[in-house]
Amino acid sequence: MRIFEAVYYDGETSEPHVVQVHVEDEGAVRLEGDGLDLRFARGAFRVAPRLGSALRSIALPYDQKLETTDNDAADALARLGGERIGSGWLNRIEGSWTVVCAALAGVLLFLWAGAVWGIPFGARQVADRVPNELAHRVGQGTLTFLDKTLFHPSESDASARARVEGSFTRIAAFHPDLPLHLELRKLGSANAFALPDGTLVVTDELLNLAEDDDELTAVLAHEIGHVRQRHGLRMAIESSSVALILGVYLGDVGQISNLLAAVPAIYSQAGYSRAHESEADEFALALMRRAGVAPHHFATILRKLEDAAGAKGASAHSYLSSHPATEERVARFEQP
Repeated sequence: MRIFEAVYYDGETSEPHVVQVHVEDEGAVRLEGDGLDLRFARGAFRVAPRLGSALRSIALPYDQKLETTDNDAADALARLGGERIGSGWLNRIEGSWTVVCAALAGVLLFLWAGAVWGIPFGARQVADRVPNELAHRVGQGTLTFLDKTLFHPSESDASARARVEGSFTRIAAFHPDLPLHLELRKLGSANAFALPDGTLVVTDELLNLAEDDDELTAVLAHEIGHVRQRHGLRMAIESSSVALILGVYLGDVGQISNLLAAVPAIYSQAGYSRAHESEADEFALALMRRAGVAPHHFATILRKLEDAAGAKGASAHSYLSSHPATEERVARFEQP
């Protein structure tokens, strides 16, 4: 006879009972302790497989069960009951460092793939489903936030305003389907922003830097690309990715609104990804050609912005901080 200690549950309450388990030679089991004296015939129980040092569960009739840490005793009981004893696949995995390391590598690879491909894909799907009314609210909220924290009223004179308004009217005419709107602000550095509601913000400093009106038109074409592709919303969604994506697909409107309320702060600190810039470049290149604007004007203004940023030192609010320039991007617009 073998005796081991276990905790007994009667299947009706959650109260545990410490018992002594007497395993008889013929395979029957008797429980003694805490006013209990129960007997179960051979085969009237089922022993769960091992799982490391976790509690071993022994199922009894009518939802009764035993739990014990004595794995050897549980194995012996299983043999007497005619059960096939094995370590269990989970226990074998837990006991193999090779399998554990491989599983960890697989999890890390899955998380990396999700961050690189899954989150951007999900963010695009969600951004395409955000109602226009919500995009307008986010855009206006962002502009109000930036006016309070970064922007100052424009000091551009009438001739400078006429220049940029002419460029805007010229390029926006090709997309009457978009709710495009132009705003001028002073920032202290050359910049342009596209907000989710279609507002394009151009700073006085960018107006002064762009000596050719076609350079302004090129920048505006690029920003319209960001509006068309909903990059602003996608950028914000990627920053609050999992919660917001689940909120949209589960229909949790309250959660979506709360998360999107944080977009203005995200907007002022984040920059577009390389994929966003590539999409906006593709859009701008096609739009400039439709408008009869030579693509090299965008390359020219990017180089001017790069020179200006280098001369004044890196600025958190410079155009290149939110629209990173690369030689590959610039060279694309310099091709004939």
